[in-house]
Amino acid sequence: MKKDIVIAKATVIAMIAMAVTMLLFVLMMPPVISVSGIGNEDATAPNEQVCGYPSMVDWIISGAIANETSMLKQELPINIAATGDFAGRIAFTSNMEGNNEIYVMNETNVTQLTFNASSDINPEWHPDGSKIAFSSNRDGDFEIYVMDADGTNITQLTNNTDGVEDGSQCWSPDGSKIAFSSDRDGNYEIYVMDADGTNVTRLTYNDTTQERTPHWSPDGSKIAFSSNRDIFWNIYVMNADGTNQEQLTSNNMNNIPGEWSPDGSKLLFFSDRDGDLDIYVMDADGTNVTQLTSTSDTVYHDFSPAWALGGEKIVFVSGRFVGDFEIYMMDADGTNLTRLTTNFADEYDPVWAPQECELPEICRQYDDNHNCIIERHEVINAVNDYFDGVITREQLLTVINATSR
Repeated sequence: MKKDIVIAKATVIAMIAMAVTMLLFVLMMPPVISVSGIGNEDATAPNEQVCGYPSMVDWIISGAIANETSMLKQELPINIAATGDFAGRIAFTSNMEGNNEIYVMNETNVTQLTFNASSDINPEWHPDGSKIAFSSNRDGDFEIYVMDADGTNITQLTNNTDGVEDGSQCWSPDGSKIAFSSDRDGNYEIYVMDADGTNVTRLTYNDTTQERTPHWSPDGSKIAFSSNRDIFWNIYVMNADGTNQEQLTSNNMNNIPGEWSPDGSKLLFFSDRDGDLDIYVMDADGTNVTQLTSTSDTVYHDFSPAWALGGEKIVFVSGRFVGDFEIYMMDADGTNLTRLTTNFADEYDPVWAPQECELPEICRQYDDNHNCIIERHEVINAVNDYFDGVITREQLLTVINATSR
């Protein structure tokens, strides 16, 4: 018996030692980085300088995809670190399987939507939450695809050859069009096409610079995008037809747009203006810039912000824990930071499902247009009370159930 106990203890100690060794190995590995953008396997790695701009920003804006695999990461599941701290759906990208795939999580579950050996990145919800557009290099170069919200019925929208790459796509507010970035004419420019991939129209013409990361305004009248036409990446806005282009940021630093606020009055963005990447918000005309995150170390980058809960919250990516990038959520003013994912893989490109009450298990009544009939202000108030610690999760569900009958 004593001998068995000694052997068991030795086995446990050996397993712990092996786990620690694996953990240290993973933590020392350089993170695999990607955000909303276009894949580019030849892009310069983060530890190199690119054309004079800070290397991390150029790496992110290029949407560079490292197609390396890791047997260690393949065995590590995505865990929701703050179970119950949000009620909604978030689509995102993760390399937990060794390559980039699209996932969706709610407050209790994580579901993998794409399954292949290529890189699937940059999910974008259709305005009604029924579909997701994404970029993939499954045909050899990056193209734009669309699938149902459950991962079925995948349709390829663009089809190029000779290394041409399309990506960084976003839906128009009515879901009829998709804006995207492409290098089909030699350098990256902004284009728009019908939601079925037809009627492609070029919106920007700057043959010596790059235009990327388009974001459509909620009223459909404008598109914000990033351009390095003045060496640094800065935020511009134009009419939806490409006219009246205006520069919103100009500070000899890099500024990359995120989403417009639901009411169109503000624009999220991330910038390295304070030395590392942090999340900011500004008025739609570029004024009243407010810094929302601040990290003391230049390797703890915060980027890829998106609005959540109808503008009450913001989800974003951060490298606050050295070794990988995770998804976080905070209040719209930058307070109440919550970590949503936890593992040794990288999660990025988080986007919140358009409607606060889309979850089938929460919203039980819909109108003919699949809009939730719940009294939205009652639910939103209850959600806010839950986040503020005023009510419990059970009380929140009671409100939701009562207003959905």
